[in-house]
Amino acid sequence: MKIDHRSPTPIRELSENIHMKLIEPSIERSAPPVLESIEKSISESPVYTSIFISDLLPTDHGQRHRAINLLVSSGLSSRTILLFYTPGGNVGNLHFLWKVPNGLDNSICFEQSQQCVEKAKQEIPVFHTRAMRRALFSKFGRISPKTKPYVLRCFYKELTGDQSASANANQTEVDRRINQIIEMEDCDILSDLRALNGKQHTQYDVFWDEAQRFMSEVSAIDDRRHGQIVHLSRAISIRDFVEQVSQRCPQGTLIPSVEWTRLQFWPKNPSMLKSLQYTGRFRMKFMVQQRQFRKEHIDSHYAAASYRYLREYAISVREYCAFVSLDDKHKIKIGEPGYPIAAAERGRRVPIREDELMTVGDHDFSKFSLIPSVVFLINVPEDISDSWYSGSVYVILKDAVFEHSTPFRHSCELYNILKVNSFSKPILFLYSDGGPDHRLTYISVKLSLICLFLKLDLDYLCAGRTAPYHSWKNPVERIMAIINLGLQCVGLACAKMPQEFEDEVAKCNNLTSLRNRLSGKELIIQDSLSPVKILLCSIFNRLKLHDEFIHTFAAATGDDLSEFWSAIISLDATLSEKGVYRQETIDKHAKVIEFIGHCCQSSHYTFDVLKCGEADCKICLPVRLPLDVFKKLHHIPHPIPDEDGHYLPFNEVFGLQANETYRPSYKASTTKARVKRKLPYYAGVQHAKNTQLMVQCSDCSMWRLIFSKYKLTKEQCQTLQQILDEYEYTCGATLKDLDLPEVYEFVDVRDHDCYDVIEKLYYSAKYTPICVYCAVD
Repeated sequence: MKIDHRSPTPIRELSENIHMKLIEPSIERSAPPVLESIEKSISESPVYTSIFISDLLPTDHGQRHRAINLLVSSGLSSRTILLFYTPGGNVGNLHFLWKVPNGLDNSICFEQSQQCVEKAKQEIPVFHTRAMRRALFSKFGRISPKTKPYVLRCFYKELTGDQSASANANQTEVDRRINQIIEMEDCDILSDLRALNGKQHTQYDVFWDEAQRFMSEVSAIDDRRHGQIVHLSRAISIRDFVEQVSQRCPQGTLIPSVEWTRLQFWPKNPSMLKSLQYTGRFRMKFMVQQRQFRKEHIDSHYAAASYRYLREYAISVREYCAFVSLDDKHKIKIGEPGYPIAAAERGRRVPIREDELMTVGDHDFSKFSLIPSVVFLINVPEDISDSWYSGSVYVILKDAVFEHSTPFRHSCELYNILKVNSFSKPILFLYSDGGPDHRLTYISVKLSLICLFLKLDLDYLCAGRTAPYHSWKNPVERIMAIINLGLQCVGLACAKMPQEFEDEVAKCNNLTSLRNRLSGKELIIQDSLSPVKILLCSIFNRLKLHDEFIHTFAAATGDDLSEFWSAIISLDATLSEKGVYRQETIDKHAKVIEFIGHCCQSSHYTFDVLKCGEADCKICLPVRLPLDVFKKLHHIPHPIPDEDGHYLPFNEVFGLQANETYRPSYKASTTKARVKRKLPYYAGVQHAKNTQLMVQCSDCSMWRLIFSKYKLTKEQCQTLQQILDEYEYTCGATLKDLDLPEVYEFVDVRDHDCYDVIEKLYYSAKYTPICVYCAVD
């Protein structure tokens, strides 16, 4: 790249990158649809008159490539010559076409086409190197040192025809403004914003004074056992800060914009140039930080194509469908009565005064926790390139002891939310990250989706998931960032229970023992956690996605789950709400197997249920959609690659019968298993106890042991834990990617996939008993 920048001549010479091809007329009477516009232009133009046909080709690169191949192979009604130029980069090939007489020798046609070639050269963009521009700038800059660089750039491009891109975004904006001045022939058309500098206005003084008083008021959590005070900021974000201060101001007070308010704070890094934009009126700074170390997956391209199919399918029936993205957030730990702990664990910072100290409680002694489930009802856009991040957001807070997440609980709560919203559409699309509660290959997940299909009397239900390590592609993940804002400023502690129950809780070391000892006492646990839920709901209800407030929703009760289960029990009476169902035992339930074979299509990344539409069918209910619309429905297709390695567009594969043989992980599983990275030593129980640390995959929620060849000191373990808290781990990543201090040279985690079960050494090390398959207590 640096060699190209220093070149005294353009990197692409026209003479070396222009190619011509003679195309004989087609024997067909009519041109293919994709070439109709080109056929019309050529038929109406005289011979040896070049036409720039790149604008007449499809915008999609794959379709454009196929159209050119079709033009060369089949031809048009006239004899033509195709000229194409390859400028390189991401510009794409440029194509010119002109008509030549029939019957002439090929060499004569090319000789008489020279005028067309010269005309095409004038239209081909030229891209000069930095060295070529620098030579002119240096020469004329010495002659006229007061000439600004942006003026020289404008002169150079105008005189030489250079169409190179600007060096950066700021230069692009300046060049755009200069071109506007030249085109309008008016140097005063742009305002000089420096005229706004000068004496500071006092119109917002009332707001600034009230904001200063607001920040001076701090609330403190009770003393901890170490005598530390936790100071809490009450503003979740800059927008929330403006809204709260506005409510305290007298009516009619002028309110500044969110951006202008942000610039009144202290800059995050005063040594950076952009810190000059800040006024520093408030000696306070706002910081939110998150880092990740992730691993790629062989199916990432395949799963992305599957997700695109899901969205294009939804767009094609947007009048009759809803699109829902859902996921669970990490547990929110709750401290013991009188000992609150911070709700956010992942190394984030919240607004605090410069003279304040923000300290949080430990996370070592948490026995209770809440699980926030987030449901995102997306407004399906008219085009796939439009935003998929607008809609209604619902947060459900669930007790991890008696309201733990299961596939049926997720489906039941989604059903309750849709019912409150008077949902009546016959088609539903779902998308998740494929965690244990959403993994579409699990029979329990399939049963929950079938139950939702029956309960809503849908004509079509389609569920999709992300590839492993790619949960960030789930639209609801963007909502998690907003939810995190509300958790930055909260310390949580449950209310005190009667002493006899406190004594029982003190004897419990994990969720299993809590469930066993407190079975039948769910109401007491609810009373203890109720103040925490009310506090978090009040915070979440202040958050917004665009202009719509986030809603909170009650977790499904036992009666809700029983009523929801009734839909699938009516299908197969051999099923039971308390049953445990796996793929190897589901064959005992004949009615369910018959329904799955009749209405369902299952694959690694999608699962859908479609009514057959037969009036006399005894398996599925009658169709609700108009028949002309329903007949256009098919099971969602599997991605099929084209000759270029990309996957075919949705409209070309929709309705085709295809299997998963093109899924990369399927091919890999039928050939040679992936060789996993090994630790440099044979890891045993003692190596796990040398750290006493674990990391949890953000995609599959499975715990992975951290091993060390040598025993770490307490301080080294604490330092390593603090480092890991700042990152988000996914299976397959290695601690070597973090550039840890040298003392952690022999510390690492095994190479895992999200499909791996919990390691046996986890149980040998006497950690809290959890399920080996899904990591649930």
